[in-house]
Amino acid sequence: ATTADYSAAAVKARTESQAFYAAAVLHEQEEEFELAIGAYLRAAAADPANEVLVLEAASRVLRYRAAEKGQEEAVTSTRNRLIEILRKATAVPGSTGLLYSRLGLLYSMVGKKELAIEANRKAIQLMPGSLSGYQYLAQIYLQAGQRDEGLKVLDEAARQKNVDSSFLIDLGETYIVFGRGGS
Repeated sequence: ATTADYSAAAVKARTESQAFYAAAVLHEQEEEFELAIGAYLRAAAADPANEVLVLEAASRVLRYRAAEKGQEEAVTSTRNRLIEILRKATAVPGSTGLLYSRLGLLYSMVGKKELAIEANRKAIQLMPGSLSGYQYLAQIYLQAGQRDEGLKVLDEAARQKNVDSSFLIDLGETYIVFGRGGS
């Protein structure tokens, strides 16, 4: 477990981050989505040590950008900015596999397969009981035409001990995407 940082710089970063996040929510309510995206990015960048906020902000930004059609340049720019924010967040001691799996997803979205594989492997290493790293990694292999490699990743997930029922259900559904009902 990590200890909380109450230094003046950390408190300032947390305060700025929360203020940007609140502004983003207000922009969302006013349907000012470009302003919301910018504020979410600033919130995440202001305090990369706040993993929960970084993950939530990244999720909201990706959701808005995914809905945009015909704005490939803005989407790519936003994804690259999120990658930089997540790289900083993963450098914080005690960061979890969730950050790495989200980073892997983003690398995959911008066509950086090797970095995506590396990030998802790190996610699996840090959180072997979380399915997201396995799913993203298997998806990368499937999209690259390497179905057998993707199945190996899912088989690795299937060997995990002490996982909950939702892990197993989601794993079964992922096997179905690969055309196999499980091992």
